[in-house]
Amino acid sequence: MLFFTRWGILVPVIAMIVLPLVEYLTETAFHDANYYQNHAWPKVMGCLLLAEIYWLVGRRLNRNATLHIVDPVTGEETIVSHEHTFFHFPIELWAFVALIMGVIALFG
Repeated sequence: MLFFTRWGILVPVIAMIVLPLVEYLTETAFHDANYYQNHAWPKVMGCLLLAEIYWLVGRRLNRNATLHIVDPVTGEETIVSHEHTFFHFPIELWAFVALIMGVIALFG
């Protein structure tokens, strides 16, 4: 059993690019190698950016993911889904996971 379908593998790939990039940019902008670790707001902003990217990419990829096929003889309708998922969740739903991670980073 696969843990992703189609382009669902982009979920961890995007996270592995965005979060270290936010850390690098924060530390570069504030000239402090520990600024990202000592403050919560860069992590929250990284999670917000991650959520936005997940939402936009997921909505774009999954916009035509469901196909309705009607058998002309019997009239029976079959629904075929070709969603891009990661651990059985569509990519755009991972935006909510990123938002929850941001809340945890803010209060944790």
